[in-house]
Amino acid sequence: MKIFKSNKSKKPKSKPVPQPQSDPLHKHPFMVPIATLFGLIVISSGFFLAFGGQTLQGEDVRRVNVYLDDRMRTLPTRAKTVKELLSRLNVQLQEEDVVEPGLNSPILGDDFSVNVYRAKPVTVVDESGKKITAKIAESTPAGIAKKAGFRVYPEDKVTFADPDLAIKDKVVGDLIMIDRAVLANVNLYGNAFSLRTHAETVGDLLVERHIKEIQGDNILPSKDTKITEGITIFIVPAGKKVAIREEAIPAPEETKLDATKKADYFEILEPGREGKRVVVYELKIIDGREVSRKEIQSLVSIEPVKKVVLRGTKTAGFDGGFGAALASLRSCEGSYTSNTGNGYYGAYQFAAGTWRTNAPAGYRDILPSDAPPAVQDQAAATLYQRSGWTPWPACSRNLGLQDIYR
Repeated sequence: MKIFKSNKSKKPKSKPVPQPQSDPLHKHPFMVPIATLFGLIVISSGFFLAFGGQTLQGEDVRRVNVYLDDRMRTLPTRAKTVKELLSRLNVQLQEEDVVEPGLNSPILGDDFSVNVYRAKPVTVVDESGKKITAKIAESTPAGIAKKAGFRVYPEDKVTFADPDLAIKDKVVGDLIMIDRAVLANVNLYGNAFSLRTHAETVGDLLVERHIKEIQGDNILPSKDTKITEGITIFIVPAGKKVAIREEAIPAPEETKLDATKKADYFEILEPGREGKRVVVYELKIIDGREVSRKEIQSLVSIEPVKKVVLRGTKTAGFDGGFGAALASLRSCEGSYTSNTGNGYYGAYQFAAGTWRTNAPAGYRDILPSDAPPAVQDQAAATLYQRSGWTPWPACSRNLGLQDIYR
């Protein structure tokens, strides 16, 4: 039996109504704070690693400046020594690398600086054609050349060559060029000396060395003469009564501090050399007697060479009650760099004469405020042993310091 379907029109099927998307955060209301906490942990971990795996708080945290891989960074650390600091920073050193100060140097306070100079391959070429390739940890061209074994005079021009030239010449590492100054002999009004110069002509040399041209002077050879190695130049006065005097130019001095050596340690690393200058005076003569003189010429005949000395800053340390007493005294008297213009200096307000009497050897001729903190502490301890708290009457009385440490 057939069953016939109804011919009545069917109702069109309605389109399904879109349902709102399920909100995972709505279903899990704790995800936002958890995700935020996780993000903060990641950021904190990044800072933790960036600062050598150390936290940033605590009285034992020191702020240090680290120059490494041509970049200067300032960061906090709890490391006690330079070696520990570099270890925490995962700094791998090569045998030729140079670290200043030394690895065993203690980190004494804030703004302590550590410099790491990486040894790099360099090629040094003298204008004579001599070439040396080596691995050297120096930052300046002149320093590199000296480390490579070249004798470099202050007047020589030592520079990094253009990188394209280094590639063209197929040299290893940076290319250092030495442009030598020419040796010239000058006889100024009968006084002979030698100097080194890059001047092209005799006239250029007079300008370079600030030698004034006085009317009537004879200059031999002429000013347009080319400067050659070993040339001798004569400057002869005419019509003036002159006197020539050679004067010393003190050698500039650089002091390096070593916290691993005692405060009275002193060592000359580079002796340096004083320079010389020739001064020409015009004399005023009356009745055959000199009544005055005026400087009319001066010329540096020998450039001074810097003297480098090493001084220790390590003291025995003052633990316990005396160390605390010194700290209290400092808080009342001043800071290590105090120089208020009243004749008293540093953390313990030393007068210059008192400082010279009590400071460690090697520091007596500088201002107390220029001395390292450990050296000022040592001088204060020496003065206390001699005089008790008497040199600091107001602060010792206000602080109630007891004379029980000597």
